[in-house]
Amino acid sequence: MSKRVVTAVRILIGVVALLAVACSQQPDVKTPESTDGSGSNVTAPVSIGETTGPPVSSEPPVMVSILDTVNPNVCSWMHAINACFTDGQPPAGIPLGEYTGLFQMAREHLERFGIPWVSVKILDVEKVDWGDASLGNPEPGMMYAQAITPGFKMSLTADGGTYIFHTSIDRVVFVGQPWRVDIRGLVTEIQKTDAQNTGNLAFGRTIGSILVEGAIEDDTAYDKARIRVTDRTRIFQQEEGERHQVTFDSLKNGKALAKVEVQFTIGPVAESYPIQTTAAEIVILSQSSGGVPPGTDADVTERDKAEIVRLALQWALVDKKIPDYRLYFSEMEDIILSAENIEADVLPQMPGVNLTLLQPEEIQRKADEERDFLYLRFLQLEVSNSEAKVSLDSTWAVAKDSQEMHHAGYARCNAEYHRESGGWEINEPFLCVVP
Repeated sequence: MSKRVVTAVRILIGVVALLAVACSQQPDVKTPESTDGSGSNVTAPVSIGETTGPPVSSEPPVMVSILDTVNPNVCSWMHAINACFTDGQPPAGIPLGEYTGLFQMAREHLERFGIPWVSVKILDVEKVDWGDASLGNPEPGMMYAQAITPGFKMSLTADGGTYIFHTSIDRVVFVGQPWRVDIRGLVTEIQKTDAQNTGNLAFGRTIGSILVEGAIEDDTAYDKARIRVTDRTRIFQQEEGERHQVTFDSLKNGKALAKVEVQFTIGPVAESYPIQTTAAEIVILSQSSGGVPPGTDADVTERDKAEIVRLALQWALVDKKIPDYRLYFSEMEDIILSAENIEADVLPQMPGVNLTLLQPEEIQRKADEERDFLYLRFLQLEVSNSEAKVSLDSTWAVAKDSQEMHHAGYARCNAEYHRESGGWEINEPFLCVVP
């Protein structure tokens, strides 16, 4: 072959190679198949680059913020922090970062007991200097430096209950306990003191004390307690199902009787009667402005109160049903009735019974001047339009220098009445508790 022919062949081979490379870069296209009426497959023509899927919208994409997916009523420390607090906002004075870890661990702790974490909210957080009561007591007469552990006390509401968690600053130590009411009753005595130099670092400075008297109920453990109130005791007033914090001055002296619920501290309870302890929290359930205990409707007449007093005293002294009546009251010419919770104009006239109404200080003076004696008092007298509750107590007036030990005569008798068209009827017979 001539050189000219060889060159032409080489050029032709190069063109073919270039075409082969170009064809290999085109995408593989599989034509969709359809079936005609005869059942044979018919290939539909499709051009390269044609889209066979759903049409694409020309509208711009919608941007979704994570905040759009957050429920503002469910606690989230990052996105809905106000929902983590029962008051809707964190308590003032304590940075959130100081108790974030405690809250997270408390939620995990409750969840292990089957309490859903979404129901957990913070009721209160306070800084506390924990005392060293768990370390034991020194030898008598020995001075020592008290070891104080700074930390927090967090109260949580969860699934209908209230739980309290204690922690030190550097590590979490749970002492979880459901909310409890140690005593529920009337404040029959109030003493206020100067908080300047009384108290200690662990429990706070003493600002006063109260004497609470009631009855042991299904959810309480005590019926009488002398309770120390400190500057760390939280005091609340309950009104229409809501509570707001008040001061110790909200508990009035005199005839304004308050009905309260008290939770004691975890500290010691003196083994005496009445018991002696310190209040962690006091809730004022109601408080009257006069001599009639809380719960009394304004339109209840004195005649109704007098009738309830008559029925209770008739059961105790005429029917002779009060415990130890024959041992003590049957020999008394005059039976002393305390003026606590009642007025002189409601005293009944009963056959064979001489009643003398004395103020508590007069009763104590009589015992100091004469001798110990048993007397009666109404610890509870709540009368409304439709029902009445009575707690009648027999107890000893003990002289200051008395050496006698009284093991009998004490009794607390409770009853409830309801109004019928013909008057007041008792619901159940009197139930008496003898210590």
